[in-house]
Amino acid sequence: MVLRKRGALVRNEFQIVRCDECAHVYVNPRIADSDIPRLYDEAYYQGRGFDRSIDYSGVPGPFKIAEAESIVATMQAACGNLAGKKYLDFGCGTGFLLARAVERGADAVGFDESPQALEFCKSRGLPVISGDELARRAGTVDIVTVVEVIEHVPDPRAFLRYLMTLPKPGGVLYVQTGNWDLVRRLPGTPYIMPEGHIHYFSPPIMRRLFAEVGVPEAKVFNRSWYAYRNLHPILRRRAPIAPFELAAKAAVRFLPRYAPFPVGRVAG
Repeated sequence: MVLRKRGALVRNEFQIVRCDECAHVYVNPRIADSDIPRLYDEAYYQGRGFDRSIDYSGVPGPFKIAEAESIVATMQAACGNLAGKKYLDFGCGTGFLLARAVERGADAVGFDESPQALEFCKSRGLPVISGDELARRAGTVDIVTVVEVIEHVPDPRAFLRYLMTLPKPGGVLYVQTGNWDLVRRLPGTPYIMPEGHIHYFSPPIMRRLFAEVGVPEAKVFNRSWYAYRNLHPILRRRAPIAPFELAAKAAVRFLPRYAPFPVGRVAG
């Protein structure tokens, strides 16, 4: 066992454990699958759910803006100009990233399991699709971004296998989540919320999962790496990218737990 933590809504104490064989960190036992949808009600999107740290007002703060800019820059590096590219933001929430993709000229749509999230995006004029439309688009999308979603799902392997069916051959799959080896060191971190955050990942674990489900890595620097994204915006715009790419490659080899998360490219 790694630690115990009481839930914000489900007030019993949860155990967070690490697998002896693969070192993956997860909640065990967790809430029942049938109870998971109840976590993402209207209260959740008003900051009154299990995740009290997120502002779902739809007005992103500086951190969210920097995060979105870093993801979009990574997608541009992987795919070139986003104008006209078919872009799917899976788990779009209130649309902070979707809006940036639309601004760059991408043929972008958002999808979310939450009706509240989709209605909020619609109210902002952002394009969203239903589950039926998502199924019809499978295998036709240039870019799929999945930000802060995989930690919520009961079976990450099955989820990744499903996600890799969405991009077309040669398309990019971007999966972002918190790095356990960083967040666990933050005193009182709100990221550890065992009702909804069921799994906790590190870059080596994600690379192994990518390999297990057959998602090759794209040869692109993930600009959401904390060592790059946390630079002052002026420095981030002016500093040459090459030193950070070299540092990231060195981290993958020598300090893999603190390296960037991988970016996937569907074979084709």
